[in-house]
Formats: sequence, structure tokens, C-alpha cells
Amino acid sequence: MPTDHPMQLGMVGLGRMGANLVRRLRTDGHRCVVFEVNPDAVTTLEAEGATGASSRIRGETVQASGRVGDGARR
Repeated sequence: MPTDHPMQLGMVGLGRMGANLVRRLRTDGHRCVVFEVNPDAVTTLEAEGATGASSRIRGETVQASGRVGDGARR
């Protein structure tokens, strides 16, 4: 059932568990930004509607079009 309050979430690691979590989140109406060192895994989820991130640098996920989100910093 789709959520009434969709969020944008990031997933780093698209193995069996990560990819399936993204699929479930997308089914519920959330927007997902995904990263994996294997670009084929990113491409697969992009085809399913996720947004692929091109790199992960110092706790921040960055897209070619600009900054997507911050990692936790203390």
C-alpha cells in the first residue's frame, strides 16, 4: 500500500538485500537514490525507477547533476 508521506531515501549496496529493499520502498511510493560499485546493479534499478548516484565521497552521495544528501557527521 503506498504511503501518504513519501520520502527520498538512499541505499548504498545493491546486493540481494539492498536491491530488494529498494524495490519494496519504491512499491510503497518512496523515491530512492542508489549506489553500488557494480554499475550494472545501479542500471537495473534505474530501469525500475530509482535514481542512480555516480559516486560516494566522504559520506556524501553525489549525483552528476549535483549533491543528493549528506552522511552523518559529528
